[in-house]
Amino acid sequence: MLALTTGYPAAVAANTNPVGHKDPLHLVNTESAVFWGRQLLNGNSNPDISNEGLLAYLGTNYLDPVSQHGASGAAQILCEYDQDGFGPLHFMRLPLEHYKPDVVVATNSPCIAQAAFEVTVSLGSSTAGRVDLSENAGDNYLTQ
Repeated sequence: MLALTTGYPAAVAANTNPVGHKDPLHLVNTESAVFWGRQLLNGNSNPDISNEGLLAYLGTNYLDPVSQHGASGAAQILCEYDQDGFGPLHFMRLPLEHYKPDVVVATNSPCIAQAAFEVTVSLGSSTAGRVDLSENAGDNYLTQ
């Protein structure tokens, strides 16, 4: 089971032995992912995600816009869209192809969940989503 970001602690508590966001670091340029993760870590925190997991999340997801648009283009995307602009389709393909999970569970985190679902569907696997009801009722994730 892939349990990226906020799903990881719940999956661990349920004794599922999940793959978290820090686990597929070896599938990318780890040095670059850690570098970008450290650059973005300041001001980002979540009580449910370890700093190591958050660093991996930020770094691996930021590699996509950096590789597609260069460092300055990625910075512009981040400035304009925050993390919603990451769109980590290239990164998400790597752990999904490597770990071959039976099911991918994602929350309504726009960038990572959308990428995970798109790649999972393209690989012919099952997906499941969870909607955080405290989110904006106009969130387009609710209609997908």
